[in-house]
Amino acid sequence: MQPTESSEAGPWQREGKSQILRFRAIALPMPAFGLLLGCLLLLPVGSATVLIGMGLGPLDGMLPVRGLTLIFGAALGLALCYALSAALRSVASEYTVRLSPSGIEISAPCRERFIELQDIRILRWRYSSDFARLVVVTGGGTTSLLLGLRKSQLRNGQQTALPPIPEECQQLLIRNGLSAHRSRRAQDLLVFHRGD
Repeated sequence: MQPTESSEAGPWQREGKSQILRFRAIALPMPAFGLLLGCLLLLPVGSATVLIGMGLGPLDGMLPVRGLTLIFGAALGLALCYALSAALRSVASEYTVRLSPSGIEISAPCRERFIELQDIRILRWRYSSDFARLVVVTGGGTTSLLLGLRKSQLRNGQQTALPPIPEECQQLLIRNGLSAHRSRRAQDLLVFHRGD
């Protein structure tokens, strides 16, 4: 199966035999993202539970006071979630992804990584939602760039989500031994993997 999205590349730019995409993202490994997501979900509930458990207020036993404490705790937790996501957005960097017949180059202002196509074990390309990301797994490690936590859908003319990967790039990956499939659970997730 060879998933395709569109022949229109959109924000992709051609330079010689390379396709180039520029975007802002957060370098965040997936285990850390899972932990972050868990924290974001549990902070409001946890804050309210702690406040109720502490028995705040002289009228602690009264149901309306507990309800107000619950609302206050949830508001405190949501404020903490917002502060955490704002802190993450502030560390986003400009990235350039260059896909060429020789490999994929992922570069930011102070770091650069070149990965030969035959070294890629898994490449995940999720192009929409809060989980929009690019993940490249090789024998030497994983590069994970998260775009979905960006604040708005369009900022300074750049999209928060990755554009779909062009057909030409998909075919290049497939010709280099990777097979492609779409996730059953997330139709915006395109996974290329090397069958071993």
